[in-house]
Amino acid sequence: MTTVFQRVRVGPYEIVHEIGRGGMAIVFLATDSRDGRSVALKLVPTGTDREAREVLEAERWGAKLQEQFCRVSRNVPEVYAHDTDGAYFYIAMEYLEGRNLSEVLGDGPLAPERAAGLAIQLCQFLEAAHGFEATIDGRHLRSLLHGDLKPRNIRVLAGDRIKVLDFGIAKALSLSRKVTRNDFGSIAYLSPERLETGEIDAHADYWTLGVLLYEMVGGVQPFRAPDTRRLEQRIRSLRPPAPLGPPCPPALQAIVAKLLAGNAADRYRDATAIRADLECFSAGATTQAQREGWPARAQDEPSTRRTNPAGPVAEEATRRTLQATAARPGPPQGRARGVAARAAADRRARPAGRHPRRAPGGREAELVQQGRGQARDLPRSPAGPGRGAHAGAAQDSER
Repeated sequence: MTTVFQRVRVGPYEIVHEIGRGGMAIVFLATDSRDGRSVALKLVPTGTDREAREVLEAERWGAKLQEQFCRVSRNVPEVYAHDTDGAYFYIAMEYLEGRNLSEVLGDGPLAPERAAGLAIQLCQFLEAAHGFEATIDGRHLRSLLHGDLKPRNIRVLAGDRIKVLDFGIAKALSLSRKVTRNDFGSIAYLSPERLETGEIDAHADYWTLGVLLYEMVGGVQPFRAPDTRRLEQRIRSLRPPAPLGPPCPPALQAIVAKLLAGNAADRYRDATAIRADLECFSAGATTQAQREGWPARAQDEPSTRRTNPAGPVAEEATRRTLQATAARPGPPQGRARGVAARAAADRRARPAGRHPRRAPGGREAELVQQGRGQARDLPRSPAGPGRGAHAGAAQDSER
């Protein structure tokens, strides 16, 4: 079998030129010889090694999934057909004239009203995805998580209509290996909870929407660092990003701040609530986020919520303190009983809201009373960082 670069026809489709690639897949602009319609033709080689088989299985699953989902959401490309021809599995999809959001943002920040309009459409996509149910190959699917929303996976068409590309995680769920960690997703768009645990849920998509909205209005990503390790630490610290400020209106600043709140309980409950607030902003009405005190409320977030590990200076100081304590001679047995009695009396007299307790590892951690009567531990060592990597290919997804 000749290579795809030498072929001019796959199935009924005549290849015009390449328009994108990613992973093992290549996407071409092609023409349907039966009716002359332009299509985006995605080709995946049908290899025989384990990795190739897994990718092929995921792509077949993804094609069937998108074929059904495009019937309930206008924000995804339509799938016309999928089949195998020789050494290639192909998916013929709606060809989308336009630019990826990453290219649009290359021209500079968007006007707040335009950014809100695009975000409203992303909310509509998430509402449809998270409420989606289907049965594919005898397997029942409830709720579709994208998990890799980012500018190059969002196509902006004429009239600022958007289409969401590349269902990397949804496809990967058909693989034999367990995909619950950060196998997909770009670090800058991952929520602190996902980085902490590696688990993916609907709320991870809502956080990503906040990152995208900040980037659309501000022209830069909200969380930045010189390398991946420090970027993860920055996001997991739960410290708010730099305020957007003018020309972003206060109402939209409030929405972005609530979307990126350090405490997950302070964020929006679902995509419908986010869309409602964005529509309030577009209509010139007061948003729910404003009524709750955002964005000023973000600057009041207690520093004790940080989850990043202590820095080298703090660790060294702690080590010296522990060594000095270990070297200090203990009190005689009789005095020790007296010290213990006085410590018990001190605990009974301690004001409510500040109680010492034993933390994991035998250290004493102090519970600090938070704003709404909730107590939290001082920072503990977080779980190991997740790994994020873009996988799969979408129409023009390389840009």
